[in-house]
Formats: sequence, C-alpha cells, structure tokens
Amino acid sequence: MDHNVNVVKRPINIRNQSSNWQHNQSPPQPLMQVPIDSFPSSSRRSSFQHRPSSFASPQCYEYGGTSMKKKKPSPLCSSSIEVPVNNIITKVLVDTGAAISLIHETTLQNMKHKPIDACSLKEVHTANSGFISLIGLVHLNVQVNHLNTGVDVYVTRDLVCPMLLGRDWIQMNHVNINFYTNRIYLHGGITSVPLVPIPRHEPLIMSLQHTITIPPFHEKFISGYVPIKSSNDVLFTPNLALQHTKLVLVPHAILHIRDYHGIISIRNDTHRSKTIPRHTSLGLISQSTEQLNINIIHKQTTNNRNPPSISSSLVSCTHCASQFCNEQELYQHFLICCNKHLLCENKTVDALVKHIKDPTQRMKAYLIIHQYEQLFDDSCVKGINCSPQSAINTGDHPPLATNPRRISTLNRQIINDEVKKMLNSGIISPSTSPWASPVVIVKKHDGSPRFCIDYRKLNSITQKDIYPLPRIDDVIERLNGSHIFSKIDLRSGYFQVPLDNEERNKTAFITHDG
Repeated sequence: MDHNVNVVKRPINIRNQSSNWQHNQSPPQPLMQVPIDSFPSSSRRSSFQHRPSSFASPQCYEYGGTSMKKKKPSPLCSSSIEVPVNNIITKVLVDTGAAISLIHETTLQNMKHKPIDACSLKEVHTANSGFISLIGLVHLNVQVNHLNTGVDVYVTRDLVCPMLLGRDWIQMNHVNINFYTNRIYLHGGITSVPLVPIPRHEPLIMSLQHTITIPPFHEKFISGYVPIKSSNDVLFTPNLALQHTKLVLVPHAILHIRDYHGIISIRNDTHRSKTIPRHTSLGLISQSTEQLNINIIHKQTTNNRNPPSISSSLVSCTHCASQFCNEQELYQHFLICCNKHLLCENKTVDALVKHIKDPTQRMKAYLIIHQYEQLFDDSCVKGINCSPQSAINTGDHPPLATNPRRISTLNRQIINDEVKKMLNSGIISPSTSPWASPVVIVKKHDGSPRFCIDYRKLNSITQKDIYPLPRIDDVIERLNGSHIFSKIDLRSGYFQVPLDNEERNKTAFITHDG
C-alpha cells in the first residue's frame, strides 16, 4: 500500500469568511500562552531553589547536573515580508504605527488591478511631521501562504517603500508580529510568514530619540539612535526629506557608533527656530568595504576672501535660497518643501497646472508661475502701479444719493462680511461723500452670492468713453497658426486700478450700517 499522501492547499478567502470566524470560533489566543497551573508546584517556588537534575543524587549546579543552553539571538530582521500581491511577489512593510495601507504608484503599475477609485482623503501626515499626497484608492489581494486577505490600499507617489500594510490590515487579520521567531502570524497562528532579514550591507536608519529645537543661525550636535551596538567608520547619509521640510543642513559624515548611538550635527541657517520631533529619521548609515574618497576642506580655502563664484547654471529657490543643479531638482524641492509650507492654504499654483498632462510641460509651467507667484496671489488685491485714473466725468451735475434697499437678514450678514473684508484689504475706506449708491446681492451661476453696487443712476449722468470692442473674426484670424493659447482673467480688476481722489466720492455706496 502506498502511504504517500498528496495534500493540496487551497486558498481560503478570509474576507468572505470573516463574519463566520468571529461568531463561530473563539478569539485568537496569544501564541505561547501556557497556564501557570500546568507546571508543578515546585517550579513556582522561590527562584533561590535549585533546578532539578537529570541525575538522582547531586543538585544541578554540582558535577553531573544538566543546564540549559542559551539560545543564540535571532538575526536582525526588518518589519517587512515578501508575499504575492495580486499574484506579484512584493516586499511589503508591516507598520503598526500606520493607520492606513499604502502602495507606491510604480509598484501598482506592475500589477493587474481594479480601477483606482477617487478618495476624499487627499493628504496624510507622517510621524516626522511630513506629508504624503494620495492619488486614489484601490482594492488589492495580499496572499499569505494559503490565505487570501483583501485590503483597500491608498495609492501615492511619496512612499519610500514599495508597499505598506497598516493597522487596518493588521486588525482585520489578527496579525501577531513575533520578533523572537522573526515571523508574522495571522488569525491565531493558522499561517505565518517569515520577516525579511536585514543584510549587513543594507543601510540602517538613524533616528532621533528626543524632540529638539534649534534656534536661528545655530548648530547642534545631537545623538541619534542606531539598531547596532557599536561600529567604526560607518557612512552617514542625511535624510533629504528632513532637510527640505525643516530647511536645516545635515552633512554627510563618517561616524563611530557606541552603545547604539552616533553623533551628528544639524545647522539652522534660517531666521526661525526649527523643531524636530522624536523618532524622526535623520538619515541612513552603511558600512562599505571599498576605499573611500574623502574631500578635505583646507584651512586656506575657508579663509579665502574671494571664494569661487557659483556657477550661473545653478537654479535657486525664491523662498529658502537653496540652489539646485537643474529644474527637475528645484521642482522636486518645491513639491517636498516650500509648496507644503508656503502654499498649504493657497493652492493657486497647483490649481493652475494640474490640468497639464505632460509632466515636463507641467513642471516648466509650475516653475514659471512659482517664480512670479506674487502676481497670482489672490489673498489680497495689491493693485497696479500706475497714476490715478479719471474715468467718471459727470460734469456739473449735483450729487446723487439713494437710500439702501430692504434686504433679508442673510444678505445683510453677507454685506457686512464683504465690507469688513474690503476694509481689511484696503480696497475701501469710510466716507462722508454726498454721493451714495445702494448695495445689491446677486447670485452667481454656481449659486454663491456676489456683492454688487447699483451704479445705474451714476452711469446715466456719466459721459461715455467710446472704445471699440474687438471683432470676433479679427481675433480668430490673429490666432491662426498658433498651437498654445493662453488667457488672462484679472481677479477684481476694477479694484486694481487706482482712481483719482476727486472722483472717489462718486463711487461711495451705502448700507444699513452706514
């Protein structure tokens, strides 16, 4: 009789059976939990008593006794696993500190997947006060041995690893990460997968243990934590994202690791204090067996009164004065650093270029608009630089004044808010003019209210300024042969033209408050 039995493992769809799992089976128990009562009573006595020996007479600490061998520590492993994601083997980071699951857009492009759905969540914060922009949401299948686990994953371009599984996947699958066995167990141990070991040549992260604050134009030497006890002459590569987001300078260095710590310097050359929270990644350390090329700055170079001029080919940031070799590096700097902090409330530049499909053209348009972003700042109306204009010629006609119209309580609040906004922006000022025109609220096409002033009586006594309007056929003829078309739409264009002091009284308007 043939005693060989072929066992076929078929995938189990955990997502479809999750409800039955919760109702029909007991909750998953910890992996190595053993009741205390199962041990003999002697084993629960004081720790000063001798352990039992395999021989009958002497104690275990005497000649002939047995002792337990100390196990070697497990090799250093990461928190990553290699599993099929939509049938593609992927290195996935299991992060208990992340609330959601993420995947890099490049990783997703190598998979067959369902269409990416739009998501209301556009941006998330990281532990080091950074930002991750989200593109959309997609459902993926993560297979752990014979278990199929479904998860909704956010797509991003800002992830430093191929894929990340957060607490949503961890809690749904009752995941237990055991660093003693270096394995990840699912659903009480019905299946497991090993953690990916960290090769010796793979860089390790140096992180900040305590929150620090660096005053303006100061440099601090700080101690960073590294997951190795000691090492000599390791290479330190600073975290570029930290330098971009915090606008600090962190140099490359050769460090000596002692008691899991290394010393690096961080310099703040800005006018504001910079606070770096704990657990922030300072950079990577790595060991290299190759010969190192070290550039030494000699003293005579630093004391040179005429330093070499910077190449004119370098491009610089208009906000932090950081210099870059090309437009691509400057563009990435804007997206990582200055765009996040300076345009977090005003998304004008992003909105103007988001419709451009070609990445190269979008980058060039972004840099041009960002270079002259003060022209696109809609937070306040600065006005154009020209002499005051005289445009309201009423001759010798006496002043016209009209009482305010009856309006609803809602429109009255809208008028009050708009008047306060224009006062704060310097567009209007209190007046005692004999002229007065009423305010009306008109609905826009989208239903939002528009603040208007009824100048019809003023226009009836004003001499017309005859200026020919362009003919549409002439405009189309002038555009013949062009490929790229642009238009300009001034925001509050009438507010940007300064008016002659003698004619400002004629533009006075009246409300229920004056």
